[in-house]
Amino acid sequence: MDEESQYPWMELVQTNLLQKSEAEVLQSCEQNLLEEREGFLDKNCRSVVGAILSVLSVSKNSSEQQRAANLFLSLLTCKTEVRLRESIAAVANQDPKRKLFQPLIAFLDKDKRSLASTCAHILSILFAFDATYELEPLDLVIQQCSYVADWLSSNLVDNESTPEDFRLAVLSSLCQFVRHDRPRLAFASKDNIKNLSYVLENNKQEPVSIIYKTIFVFWMLSYAHSAEAKQLVGESFEKIFISRLILEILKGYLTEKIIRVTLSFTRNLAAGNLGQRIRRELVGAGVLEQVTILSSKNWNDRDIIEDINAIQSDLEQERKVMNSFELYREEVLSGALSWTPVHKDRVFWSENVQRLDKNNFEVLGMLVRLVEETHSPLVASVACHDLAMYMKYHPSGRMHIQRYNVKDRLMELMVTGEPEVKKEALFCIQMLFLHKWDFDESS
Repeated sequence: MDEESQYPWMELVQTNLLQKSEAEVLQSCEQNLLEEREGFLDKNCRSVVGAILSVLSVSKNSSEQQRAANLFLSLLTCKTEVRLRESIAAVANQDPKRKLFQPLIAFLDKDKRSLASTCAHILSILFAFDATYELEPLDLVIQQCSYVADWLSSNLVDNESTPEDFRLAVLSSLCQFVRHDRPRLAFASKDNIKNLSYVLENNKQEPVSIIYKTIFVFWMLSYAHSAEAKQLVGESFEKIFISRLILEILKGYLTEKIIRVTLSFTRNLAAGNLGQRIRRELVGAGVLEQVTILSSKNWNDRDIIEDINAIQSDLEQERKVMNSFELYREEVLSGALSWTPVHKDRVFWSENVQRLDKNNFEVLGMLVRLVEETHSPLVASVACHDLAMYMKYHPSGRMHIQRYNVKDRLMELMVTGEPEVKKEALFCIQMLFLHKWDFDESS
């Protein structure tokens, strides 16, 4: 053992920071963890956690704090029902003011990443357990749950000073955290899922381990159970174009464990767990076609084969009841535009162009958004082309487009875009100004 692991808890008694009984139970706990004596750990969990929280509350020594946090996490790692319940009871009864998780949460603001990530992992396990929300006052528990969700989200964002092992630790905590609907709601209630999506959008630079754990978090979120959680998670997924992200991962990775977790996630969505809207967007994005390509490969993992078969069955069933415009609409809303035949089909545009106006110009507005926001040359090209076709075939198309103030972005793409993007942006500009006097007369 190194010097730190031999540090006697009794020394804290000598400085009046810990009671003798607390030091003794901590030392006994460490010994029983070492010898894997489960009975002692279950029976004495509540007193051990109380002593750990005492250390975290009063000690100023970072080694002591880290050691206490590590001991708490070791107790919870086995995730036995007894230890979880006893740990939660110990947290709830730590003092008459019922500060609940404050001793742990306090370390999330510290600059010691190792201690912060350990405390975050402990909190994630506790918040993922039903009994946690039986504590009073409930509003305080929910408030602290939300704080942990925001902390985990903010630490997902990569920067040069953030070590990879710390981000992996945060993602591991998040994998645990979103196993329960209340933390799912806390995580999905702001822009936290958007931060999670940034990791996938930046996937060319990310290690495989980061990508895998990120998709695992998405997969756990897709198990939302309550109507409220399903709605909120589903809406958050739609905002980040989850179908497009899935398609890019399935196309861009051959690593079996990434394919496995992505297909498991996709299977939940294809089954309609978060509603028909996302299921239809998967069809529109071309996920069915990509899964069909994957089905031709030889997979040793039985789960992968079962997931592929289930996804194909669900999405083929959905596609059968979708007409050509519905397929086009879901392709646009998924954000995964490609040169499918419908985009240059004159009959399609002449028959369906005014349907882009429905639901408060939902489809038209999304095309404009894609032109303005996408970093994909393919998506930008198709979106510019479709805006041009809309103006070509819609009697009031130019007037509607003018309201979106997209001209400057189109001009920018004509200068800075790749050759195909320049071509389609020029086509769109030509349609926009073909009859400029029509705008003058209507203004």
